[in-house]
Amino acid sequence: MHSSAWISSCASGCSSSASELLLCLAREPERVFTKAELLLDVWGYRVVGRTRTLDSHASRLRRKLREAGSPVELVENVWGVGYRLRSEQ
Repeated sequence: MHSSAWISSCASGCSSSASELLLCLAREPERVFTKAELLLDVWGYRVVGRTRTLDSHASRLRRKLREAGSPVELVENVWGVGYRLRSEQ
């Protein structure tokens, strides 16, 4: 189960884009979202191209969650696919 405390703590202290990313991932915990889905849903990008926007925000989001006391890396990169929000277990 995801700790809503980590999520709400981070969402309140993150940039709006990082908060949107976190909320998008939290809507369907454990689901792997493709980079294209996240870029479209959070930033409105229709063409993925070679942007590092998502990777940069995911990295900052991980840092904020650690600072909020998360005991595990909740935002997980699924290599070659995208990202998901892991459970704390």
